[in-house]
Amino acid sequence: MSRIKVSLISGNSLMSARVAPVCDPFVVLKLGTTKYISTTKRGVNVKWNEGFIFNLGSYQPILRVECFDKDRIKIGKADNIGSTEIDLSPYLHSLPQTVTAQLKWGTLTLTISDPDSSAHFGNTQLPSQAMQTQARPPQQSTQATTSKPASAAQKPSPSTQPANKPPTPQADSFGYADGDVTTAEQPSQPQWGIHQGKRPPPPFRKGGKRKGKRPPRPHKLTHEQWLKLQNIDLSQTVQLHGSIFAAPPTEVDPEDAPPPVNIQTEQITKAEQDEIQKRWAKFVAYMAKPFNYDSKYKKQLQQLDAMGALNLERVKRDHIPPITINYCCALFFCPYEDLPHTLDLGPVNDAITMAELFISRGFTVVYVCDATPKEYYIWMNWLLENVEKEFVSYFSGHGTQIKDTTGKEADGLSEVMVFYNEKTKFKNTGKSNDKIQAVQGITDETVEDTVMFDLIAGKDYNDTRIVLLSDCCHSGTMFNMDQVPEGGHLMTPPFNVVCVGSAQDSQTAKQTVLGGKESGVFTYNFCQLLKQKPLSTFLDLKSYMGSQIKKYQTIQLTGSSAALYREPILPNVPAGDRIKFAHEVTAQDTGGIPPTAIVEAPKADEQSEIEKQEAKKRWDAFQAEMKKPANYNSKYKKQLQELDAMGAINLERLTKEQIPTSFRINYSAGLFFCPYEDLPHTLDLGPVNDAIEYAKLFIERGYTVCYLCDATPLEYYKWVDWLLENTEKEFISIFSGHGTQIPDTTGREADGLSEVMVFYNSKKKKRATGTAVPKIDPVSGITEETVEDTVMFDLISSKDYPEMRSVFLTDCCHSGSMFNMEYTIGEDGEPITPPYNVICVGSAQDNQTAKQTMLGGKEIGVFTYNFTKLIREKPKTTFNDLKTYMDKTIKKYQTIVLSASAEALYDDPILMD
Repeated sequence: MSRIKVSLISGNSLMSARVAPVCDPFVVLKLGTTKYISTTKRGVNVKWNEGFIFNLGSYQPILRVECFDKDRIKIGKADNIGSTEIDLSPYLHSLPQTVTAQLKWGTLTLTISDPDSSAHFGNTQLPSQAMQTQARPPQQSTQATTSKPASAAQKPSPSTQPANKPPTPQADSFGYADGDVTTAEQPSQPQWGIHQGKRPPPPFRKGGKRKGKRPPRPHKLTHEQWLKLQNIDLSQTVQLHGSIFAAPPTEVDPEDAPPPVNIQTEQITKAEQDEIQKRWAKFVAYMAKPFNYDSKYKKQLQQLDAMGALNLERVKRDHIPPITINYCCALFFCPYEDLPHTLDLGPVNDAITMAELFISRGFTVVYVCDATPKEYYIWMNWLLENVEKEFVSYFSGHGTQIKDTTGKEADGLSEVMVFYNEKTKFKNTGKSNDKIQAVQGITDETVEDTVMFDLIAGKDYNDTRIVLLSDCCHSGTMFNMDQVPEGGHLMTPPFNVVCVGSAQDSQTAKQTVLGGKESGVFTYNFCQLLKQKPLSTFLDLKSYMGSQIKKYQTIQLTGSSAALYREPILPNVPAGDRIKFAHEVTAQDTGGIPPTAIVEAPKADEQSEIEKQEAKKRWDAFQAEMKKPANYNSKYKKQLQELDAMGAINLERLTKEQIPTSFRINYSAGLFFCPYEDLPHTLDLGPVNDAIEYAKLFIERGYTVCYLCDATPLEYYKWVDWLLENTEKEFISIFSGHGTQIPDTTGREADGLSEVMVFYNSKKKKRATGTAVPKIDPVSGITEETVEDTVMFDLISSKDYPEMRSVFLTDCCHSGSMFNMEYTIGEDGEPITPPYNVICVGSAQDNQTAKQTMLGGKEIGVFTYNFTKLIREKPKTTFNDLKTYMDKTIKKYQTIVLSASAEALYDDPILMD
């Protein structure tokens, strides 16, 4: 038997009868790593008749049963009625069985049955909708009696199912959506750093109107409203003749989705490829020249460079020519120079040995010595996006373990890689690291296993195989591929990934003298095997290591599929996929310049005239296709077609790959407007008309205009990120829709409130259009409907483009400090480095609403109407001019707020020519 069904039948005397009118019990069931939550009932003697499917694994079948009373005064809280654990082993040989679970208050009646037989009934949740957590130790002994279940079939009744995070199984606590749990216990400090916690995402208040600091009164909430407040989905199941099926999805007309465009992924010409290859030849020729490293490992680093390995720490991403990299190996090795826990030459020698192997096999090799956690994350993100066929990542350094907070680690410990301390590196070198958005699980010294799993899972790389090698202690499940979903798990496994940990999670990895030099035991033997047997598989590696290094450590393989283990570790790189190394470059490759004459550092990659001309042709064809009338299935079809005809680009009809990125966008405007079509809090034509006015204005001024109508939070975040990355000189973002406020959890808001933008609910949009929500890395502060101000501040701060100006306009309520540009001190008390060249304009103060009314013969935002009117009348209007004008013109409605990285920016024109 591979799975069982547990049916929650009823509860009896769950509390004193006198509290029956206010008792709202629900039950949490956990078996192994799977967790379910029942619906909430009213009373102390209640019937559920709900069933749940659990997969049976190698673990002991102990069913954890917890009953809570939803607190009607403190929203999001729950009181513990009682809990127990039931060993199911005695019942599995004679099913079905009825079990009575004794709680602190009253009893629960459950039935245990075989879901694959036809003799079970009741409303049932599917395994694919199960929650995940770590089973807790028993708090009291099981008191259970058994009897045969009643023969009469129970009438199926509708139930709700959780699709996000369940209640934290503690007394007086309940979980928030998206995994942000305020009651989670902080992990202990690891040897090399401190694990950071998450902030809970907020509840949502519609319409931008704040009703005080407290949530809506509990007695006015229906059960469905309360579940929505907790971000618990109201999914359905159906019961048909003893078999369990997911409720059929709503039939979706193909026209409900945004009409696709007839645009293929960008293909560059042979002439452009030749130009790029010339720049690449110059780039690698320079990178191979002796560099005067200020390091005790100068000789070894110069040796790596001379081989043709590229030191990523010497370049910025925009210095690297956009050549197609099909096979790449990235070496991240940490000797921890001059730190107390230095490994000295061991990891450096490991890197040289690995570089020799991979270069000999035709791989492009890049490296970073003593990377900080953020440097590692940034370059891994870039490489995962830019390597086409085979990407191998190698880490050599320290590994350690910290307390697990996810509930998914069998031993209660999470694995972390230890990098060079960021603050120490900055202090020693005076050079700041690249900035990235705040990522849960990254500290100044460590990167947690969950971080890299999420990063890889967020990518879409169906044609790329990823191999992750870790030569460090406790690396067996360093990338969490052992948690590949089965049965009831919710996570989608990363595709085509193989991980090799040099030691089990409970083991240390050894470094000793091998082949005459200090080396990692794993790395030395790994390279020896692949030199002797070039096409060794991962299974061959496991067998070989089992005989060679078993006295030191035991390697562990994890991956997307066991079938990957039978593949060669290093494939043969076809001649057409090889990129020339520095020692292979000739004057013919560099356009007539002898490689010895290339002595200047590479500048930011610049296109040749041939490339610019070809890119312009593709962009013109792209725009012509996007202008064609699209058959939108929307009440705003006419307005969307008007935007398209102007030349505005509807991003919802595209994937990033369809946009010709070889064409450099110097000035862009992103219009994100939310009429909230067919939702109760619709703003109807107001935001749509706002977008049309902005589009006319910006297109007249030569800006490339992109837009999204009724974007979800993730769509907004994804495309703002893309536009920030792909605009050269000025990016203007406009949001028109609802804004609201939530309790501040950072301690940095003077009024105790954080501002959020409200977008189209991602679940409702998916059901309405049939389109999937785009995948991105998990970001704290983004819910299904809202994006918090801190999220956008972190995203903007992560960019490092001093020559580009960014302007953020928000026509919504409570938008005065929507992007937190007033912050000077971070949550850790450290000064914040302000983002470069950023100006924000909020259409209303944080305590005000923004108005929409009839102006110029149509429904429109008061701010938008007057903004576009002023710019047309006075094209050179500055931000200070805008403030003066708005204070006079719309003061009876609202007061705009300016914030920026520097006050001098207020004297600049709003729109550039």
